[in-house]
Amino acid sequence: MRNLTGFAFPVRFRWKVARAGYQWVDTVDGRRIYAKDALRPDWQSVLEEYEATFQPLEERTGLFRELAEFAPSEEEVLKFANRFGLLDSGGNLQVPTEYGRATVHAESLEFWKGEILALKFAVESWDVIVSGSAPALARLYQQLDSSPLPLAARRASHLDDDDPAKAVLSAIRRLADARLQNHVETRLLFRGNLPRLDVCLQPVNLLGALWLQFALAMDVPPSKFRALRKPVNGPTHASVACVAESTIIAVELMKLGACDHAVSLLRKSRAN
Repeated sequence: MRNLTGFAFPVRFRWKVARAGYQWVDTVDGRRIYAKDALRPDWQSVLEEYEATFQPLEERTGLFRELAEFAPSEEEVLKFANRFGLLDSGGNLQVPTEYGRATVHAESLEFWKGEILALKFAVESWDVIVSGSAPALARLYQQLDSSPLPLAARRASHLDDDDPAKAVLSAIRRLADARLQNHVETRLLFRGNLPRLDVCLQPVNLLGALWLQFALAMDVPPSKFRALRKPVNGPTHASVACVAESTIIAVELMKLGACDHAVSLLRKSRAN
C-alpha cells in the first residue's frame, strides 16, 4: 500500500478453519452454518485441536476473486467455508447441547449472499475499468445512473463527471470503505522478537482480509493504471513495441487476478 510519501504498511492476518469442517443447521432464527465441533465443551481450547491456522493473504493472493465467483448457495458456501473458514467471528447464536447451552458463531445464507454479491459487483466493475471496454463501462454507468438522486448525492457519486470511470470507482469505493472501516484495524505490533513496533493493517476477520486484498490489488501506481485503462479492443499495431507493451499490461492484469483479460490481450496483440 502506497501513499504520496512512500510509506508502506505491512498486513498481518491469520485465520482459523475448523478441521472437521462446517455444517448447515436449522435454528430458531433459520438456517445457519457453523463448525461441526463448535458444540464441544473444549471447542475454545488454546491447543487448537479443532481448528487449523493459515495466512490467506499470503497463501491465496486472489482469494477475493474466488469468493466473488462463488454462487451464493448453501452448497457453494459450505465448500468455501470448509477450505477457508467463515467470514466473521464471535459468538452470536445460543445452541442447546448435552453439556448445556453453548454460544457459537453462526452465519446465515443471506449474510453470505449479500457479501458475495457486493464483492462480485466491485471486482467485476474494476475488471471493466481495467479492460478499457467503453461499451461495458457505458452499460455499467447506466446501471449506476438508473434512479434519480439529489444533486449533492450525484456529485458525491461522480455521476456528472466527464469520465464515467469515476462514477464506477466511486461505487467501488463506497462498498470497500464500509467494509474496511468495520473489519480492518490499524495496530502497533511488535516486529517479530525485536523491541520494535510497526504500524500494521490487521483484518479482524476473513471478510476484512478479502476486501483489503481487493483494495491492495487496485492500489497500482498512476502510470500503470493509465496503461491498464488502454482499450483491449482498440487499434492495434503490428510492431514489436506494441507486443511488448501489451505483455507489460498483461503482467499487471495477472497481478490483479484478471487472468482472462491478460490472456485475451496477449492473443490479440500477437494476432495483429
